[in-house]
Amino acid sequence: MKYIFLILAIVMICCAHLVRTKRWELFIEIYEEPSERILLQALSVGHFINFFIPFKLGDLVRALFAARYMKNGKTLSLTTVILDRYLDIISVGIIFCAVYFVSGYEFLRASIRFYIILMVVLIFCTGIVFLGKSWVKKLLMTFAAIFNPAIELKVLKLSWSLITNFKDIVLRISKIKLFLTTVGMWCLYVASYFFFAHYLTETGLLQDWLDIFFMFFSKSTLTIGTVGTLSSLTVGELFQNDVIGVGLYLCAPILLLFLLSLTRSSKGIVSQKSLTDQYLNLFPQLNDDEKRRFLENYFS
Repeated sequence: MKYIFLILAIVMICCAHLVRTKRWELFIEIYEEPSERILLQALSVGHFINFFIPFKLGDLVRALFAARYMKNGKTLSLTTVILDRYLDIISVGIIFCAVYFVSGYEFLRASIRFYIILMVVLIFCTGIVFLGKSWVKKLLMTFAAIFNPAIELKVLKLSWSLITNFKDIVLRISKIKLFLTTVGMWCLYVASYFFFAHYLTETGLLQDWLDIFFMFFSKSTLTIGTVGTLSSLTVGELFQNDVIGVGLYLCAPILLLFLLSLTRSSKGIVSQKSLTDQYLNLFPQLNDDEKRRFLENYFS
């Protein structure tokens, strides 16, 4: 029976990753046709690296991996990954707060405080960008001018892309789809943690789904990585008694996700997609000089 719980936990987290990919596609398809195969592969590689490297640097690898096959390249790819994590921080903060008010667990306070501060900072920064656009633009222009022309252009392109992408999400993306994919994804993640906690309980390691959630999203996970958190937390010491089960739970979904990507269509890859008027053009300008003139005019 315990292995049924483990299988269900793995299936649930695989489904959650698939929904995350669908949400990621919502961000990309405004500008170009997304490739489900590439996004699944990028997501699996990024998640695997996040297990071992702190500060979620696997997300940077995810963005760079996907960018190689995107018409708009690194700028759009990195922007969409930032948006993905932006929504995650807000979602995790809401979950932590809801659980704390229901359960009153004191050990959640530090993480709640951390995510609330992050949420407030992100929302505040977003509000500043949209309400105080003129001086924010000038500030970005001044910062970019510190660097050489090549780096200056990249800084301005990334800044333009972030501002434009946020604006287009507000104006063009279906709010219903965005809400349903976000809620559905987190329901699947929580269901996975619930089944995995039941598996650990069946093996004699009494655990609650909240312990699993805390393992992935505690403040220490950002600074030392998931594996580092496993080795430092008390709950992690218990997990060490079932290395095989924990290893399967962490690695099997990523491997399955990568294998599943091989069955998906490669549509959306730059070499196979012609430009059409169906999508917005992030940069209508054709060359770097035109882009520079456009960006300098925009930010000035």
